[in-house]
Amino acid sequence: MAIILEKVFAAISDYVQKHESNYTIIEDTINSILVQLGGASGSLAVPLGLQEIFDRDGVIGIASYQLTNQTVSGDNLVIPAGAAWTNLSFRAKDTTTTLNTASLATGTRYINVDSGGFPVLSATATAESVYSFTWDSGTDIITDATLLIDILFDGSDYNDQLTSAALSTNYTSVADRLEAIEVSLGVMAGFYAEDIPSHSGLNFGFLGGTVRNDNVIATTVAATILLTDATLNFIELTPSTGVVTTNTTAFTTLRIPLFEVTPAGGVIAGVVDRRTWASLGGGGGGGGHAQNTDIGTDAAEFKLNLLEAGAPSNNASFKNERGTSPDVDIRWNETTDTWEFTNDGVIYQPLGAPDVGVQELTKLVTFENPPAVVDVSLVSSDAGYVKVDLTLDSNFTSIVSGVQGMLLRVQFEDTAADATTQVLFRQIENPAFSPTESLRVYARDDGAIDNDRGVTILSTGQGVDVGDDFVIGFEYKITASGANTATLKVFVMGYWEKVTGVGTQDVAFSSLGNDVVASTITDFNLTGAWNRALMNKIIIDEVNVGNPTAVYHVKIFDKDTFLAADLRYHVTDIDPNIQFIDRRVIMIKDLDLTAELHIQIQNTDGGSTATFDITIEAERLA
Repeated sequence: MAIILEKVFAAISDYVQKHESNYTIIEDTINSILVQLGGASGSLAVPLGLQEIFDRDGVIGIASYQLTNQTVSGDNLVIPAGAAWTNLSFRAKDTTTTLNTASLATGTRYINVDSGGFPVLSATATAESVYSFTWDSGTDIITDATLLIDILFDGSDYNDQLTSAALSTNYTSVADRLEAIEVSLGVMAGFYAEDIPSHSGLNFGFLGGTVRNDNVIATTVAATILLTDATLNFIELTPSTGVVTTNTTAFTTLRIPLFEVTPAGGVIAGVVDRRTWASLGGGGGGGGHAQNTDIGTDAAEFKLNLLEAGAPSNNASFKNERGTSPDVDIRWNETTDTWEFTNDGVIYQPLGAPDVGVQELTKLVTFENPPAVVDVSLVSSDAGYVKVDLTLDSNFTSIVSGVQGMLLRVQFEDTAADATTQVLFRQIENPAFSPTESLRVYARDDGAIDNDRGVTILSTGQGVDVGDDFVIGFEYKITASGANTATLKVFVMGYWEKVTGVGTQDVAFSSLGNDVVASTITDFNLTGAWNRALMNKIIIDEVNVGNPTAVYHVKIFDKDTFLAADLRYHVTDIDPNIQFIDRRVIMIKDLDLTAELHIQIQNTDGGSTATFDITIEAERLA
């Protein structure tokens, strides 16, 4: 404002009046300044020097005139107190303002701050607009509330900077808090950082640092490294030594990336910071364990899958790198809960000595003087089976594992033998498992000349009683021609004693999806078989889609050379539409001692590839 006072008082008659007028102007001006300085007026013109501090429009403090998305109740929109620097003047209001929205039309609306510091609703954006929002007059809902100018810190904002919730610490100045941040982060962040003042031409400067490799700490001093001009340079750190190197190819496995630098015209033109705290292998701080450097350990065990938690799901393995050949490994299969190994990188077999099972053999024991275990005469037909329990007979008490069968000499006579006169034998204690029809002896006429010849039969030798203990003996039932007409004598000529021991095991082998191209012969070395086994059943299915029309031939060899001299098994002209089953017992050998089945299949179908599933049942030999 400009103050104009009366300055010429010579030769005037109203001297007093003009002085009083000057005093009034001065008083009013001072009072106006005091009112503005005291905050009674919302608008304050700020001198140019102070305007440089407020070099942009903005509300003073985040809460000034703050508008939020909301539903307006009773047409009364409450705007909090605030202060703002807008349109080159300071405006403020220290109380809330209620704006009436009853007549506010739907659409984009604005809150402007007038020269008195009052917020007002407007349909037009001006230099005094601090917020915009979307208004729905039907629902009285405000959405998309957006601050249009910057937020300038006020005292509350500065005060908030003095408290760290994360560190649970209060500071007395912003500088103290920044210093604490620099102390906590600056040291580590400075490790191997770019050192711009040390750059010179193609020499890239970096700060020193320390790095962990397994349990070894390496230290690097600040230095420079020479780059290759006009190409991308990869600067990296070797964690085991702390040495910084560069190359123009790529970052190297088991080294820590630092920077990608592109020089141009003999100077450094571009730098990309690639430093990371991610670890390599098990080394903390970015280092990794260097393989093939172990000289031993004082630990009693070595663990895999250390990150496995809860129910296990991941396999673990020890692998051997074989260059251009498939890698092989030993692994723990978490699905089958077994250790496995592979010799070709594809097919896994259980690890450990094979379980050849318990061999069950029998030995024939004969009697020099066969004991008579049945001797009855003048008998009629038996009402039921008669039990002959020999468990406690002295001839059998030495038996430990049981009797597989008995060789019986049966002498059965009847005075009027006919087609119905017979004696039946069955298993003791377990008749349901005894084929009585096959253990039938017909009586001989007591006048026949061959009466004393008798009949020799092989009978079951034991059963199991209710106590699950084996009982040695048999049961018989006589059907006579009449009353007191039959005579029966039974002698035990010998018995087959059960003997158990290690030797064989019933096993099965299966290999699915073996492809043979049309009109070709293919040799297969199928792993997971046996070195020696008695094959008692082989099943082959041609499973390709459609109806095969041509026969195929199968050969099994003792070696993977598939020479005629090593041929073990040969079948020709097999119908592809019918499952092939052969129950012949043949010895299968793998003279390579690799537990493989060396099988050759010839596909005579000239039009399509044939796919074969192979299953073998055998008795594996130890």
